[in-house]
Amino acid sequence: MVNVFLNNKWLKLSPAFNKSLSDIYDVPALDFDGKSDSFLQAYTSDGSLFMEYLEDYGHYEELPFDFMVQNMKSHYPSIFEKYKDQNMFYL
Repeated sequence: MVNVFLNNKWLKLSPAFNKSLSDIYDVPALDFDGKSDSFLQAYTSDGSLFMEYLEDYGHYEELPFDFMVQNMKSHYPSIFEKYKDQNMFYL
């Protein structure tokens, strides 16, 4: 997700799903009109749940890397099990 300040308004944008990736996952491609949020698809084209967004952690001027790692460790501890003695991890 990217937060963009445009025309005196904060907008939430998610540039993660281009048209070809949207087609693969059967989610509608997002439109951006410059006025409204264009944020991750919650549903597939047929209305089935695709993703659920439970938290919004607000805006950060700089990437909150330590926060992100701690948050991922608390929600997905198994990812970090095999890298517990390393300073880097790979997803």
